Amino acid sequence: MIEILRLKTGEDIIGEVYRDVVFEGYEIHEPMSVDIEMRGNQSGLVMQHWLPVQLIDVNYTVIKKEDVLATFVPN
Repeated sequence: MIEILRLKTGEDIIGEVYRDVVFEGYEIHEPMSVDIEMRGNQSGLVMQHWLPVQLIDVNYTVIKKEDVLATFVPN
């Protein structure tokens, strides 16, 4: 399921999220950082790769559950 994770660092990460019972965290495939950027009186959504995709073979990571403040399902 595609979800947004709000991390303790304040970052918002979106991707395909699976609960990982072995590592007690969240496995995120194709993680992207999500930011809202203001330009004048308009806001826009900015997304970029969260991992250095040019340097890795598989674009996924596991984040410990204690590093996640909340999860959201985007509309």
